[in-house]
Amino acid sequence: MSYMEQGSKAKIKPPMLTIIGFPGAGKTSLAGLFPSPAFIQAEDSQTVFENTPEEQQPFFMPMLPEAKKHKDNPAKNISTKAVLIEQIKEFGTQDHPYKTLIFDTATSLNGMLERELVEFDESEALSVQDAAGGFQKGYDIIATWHYEIISLCNRLRNAKGMAIIFLAHTANRKVKNHPELSGEYNVYGMDMHVKSKNNYINLVDAAIYLKQEEIATGHKIDKKDRTLKTGRITQTGDRVLITSSDGVVGYVDAKTRYDMPNEIPVPLGENPLLQYIPFFNKGEVK
Repeated sequence: MSYMEQGSKAKIKPPMLTIIGFPGAGKTSLAGLFPSPAFIQAEDSQTVFENTPEEQQPFFMPMLPEAKKHKDNPAKNISTKAVLIEQIKEFGTQDHPYKTLIFDTATSLNGMLERELVEFDESEALSVQDAAGGFQKGYDIIATWHYEIISLCNRLRNAKGMAIIFLAHTANRKVKNHPELSGEYNVYGMDMHVKSKNNYINLVDAAIYLKQEEIATGHKIDKKDRTLKTGRITQTGDRVLITSSDGVVGYVDAKTRYDMPNEIPVPLGENPLLQYIPFFNKGEVK
């Protein structure tokens, strides 16, 4: 068969998304509103749904274990990565009703993988920076592990038609003296080493931030827009999804391949992303 005969027009695929937010922002509850959700747990997801009727609750795989090396009996070694891969593969090899696979969270998973690398390091390094011979080579290994995990998930969504959702925590840093900006400003990103983080930004269809709306009172600036007094921040309780960024300030990693507004309000108990993603809004999910 020729390459021309193998070609085709675009097909609607299940999405692969990264949803990023501070702890308590509502990432897990939002993810639970995707169709037929199943969770892989690097942190406890179940408590969020304790008050949800059982018939409406997601499915939860067992918590991923912490890596443990048994020097005297290697057969008893425990690998977080190996268990994770087995859990993902079971969604591809076993019959099940689930349409969305959710990782809660990639940030906690990253910590577990870093601890595994240190636990099994032959030189008995005490940190990721010193593992694998030092010179921060450990971060290269962890980034490769994340790439392998995402690649396996990509094969799963193609084979089983499952949407893939990675949840992650937000990191915040304050920046001053930008050549194009005055005063101090916030830059928000995904809480993970940049080499690993790039997998969850570059290899997904959208990287979206979930934030809680805030009101600042008592904030004062001078005539040059420099901060004289930092005001009091109060959360309103409203939530919004940030889907794009100028790459300079704010939520710098936000991006999407879908036709979405820059900001999407999140009503309580609703998942507004479903209306903007063709796989969901064109009836691909049965």
